Amino acid sequence: MNAYSINQEINDLLWGTPMPIIAKLKTKTVMIRMKGSCSLIVRDVDLLQEKLPDTDNLIGQVRTTLIDAAINSVIETSERFSGVEQLVKSAPEFSQLIRMKAMDKLAGYGLKVKELEIHAIEDGGPFQF
Repeated sequence: MNAYSINQEINDLLWGTPMPIIAKLKTKTVMIRMKGSCSLIVRDVDLLQEKLPDTDNLIGQVRTTLIDAAINSVIETSERFSGVEQLVKSAPEFSQLIRMKAMDKLAGYGLKVKELEIHAIEDGGPFQF
């Protein structure tokens, strides 16, 4: 028996960067943290059951995928910004980037991102070499 069903929604999955992300801005290098939530839809029950049969593994893998996508999004775009405040104002853009970057990997588990939100982009403290 499958633990999941087709079109089942997995709502309010919280994610966040456990360690600050190093962001190289126009004028300086900073460390930031991101926190957010997402909702998923099960598109392929058999694939999901095969790849992630345990709910705990599902949540952990989704979080890892979203964190990786967040890190890559920051690395690719941060040089356009001159301060953390600009990064914060760009949260909707980062939400879209993270969603796009995570989409293929999550589709490989039979999942589709329904919604993805960033709740906070925060200064992670001073960057030290």
